[in-house]
Amino acid sequence: FDGMHRIAKQIMLGEETIKVRRFRENPEADEVIELSVEQA
Repeated sequence: FDGMHRIAKQIMLGEETIKVRRFRENPEADEVIELSVEQA
């Protein structure tokens, strides 16, 4: 979920109300970075 860091910050600051905006359709990402996890 894009923007979860903003929600986490408000929770850490003790905010009881968080304003959000929900899109009808998710906009396309500006950039997608593929991550790989190497198992040891």
